[in-house]
Amino acid sequence: MEERRENLSGSIEYFNLHWPRDGAYFKKGPKIISLRKCKRPTFAYTEEECYVMLTFNVIKTDRLNLKYVTAILNSNAVYFWLRKKGKLQGDQLQIDTGPLQQIPIPKPDSKSERMLASYTDKMHRLNLELHETTENSEKWKRLKTDIERAEKEIDTEVYKLYDLTLEEINIIEESTK
Repeated sequence: MEERRENLSGSIEYFNLHWPRDGAYFKKGPKIISLRKCKRPTFAYTEEECYVMLTFNVIKTDRLNLKYVTAILNSNAVYFWLRKKGKLQGDQLQIDTGPLQQIPIPKPDSKSERMLASYTDKMHRLNLELHETTENSEKWKRLKTDIERAEKEIDTEVYKLYDLTLEEINIIEESTK
């Protein structure tokens, strides 16, 4: 342990597991949380304190509405992009800082921004209700249908933002099933 590069340079002690992380990322305030390695990316918006390990990404910015960004990051278009342009580790995506920073996020008009941000809120509400409902009950099935419908509506709006053709949309839809 004492022979590690970081220990030899004096940046951390031998008993430290990793470099310290900036605590501001975890405190109350808008942020997006996502797993770094996953089959399909799932980005979650929160304003709560959220202390996570290095297996998670924490995204914070004041440049864009993070609810708007969350909807885009959860879209089929971004999933397709990550599968083609991001890193793969076996059959899993490895969503590190590099691929995240390279995802082209369109600058929104106010209508698109409000609409996609509201979808993030809607998905949050639906998923909370789903997890509080007995699996395979009628209510659970209705909520699953509502979630799938909202996901399709998000995808439709995101396709418009990227100005994709019907042919491009069909390629994305086929490859993300």
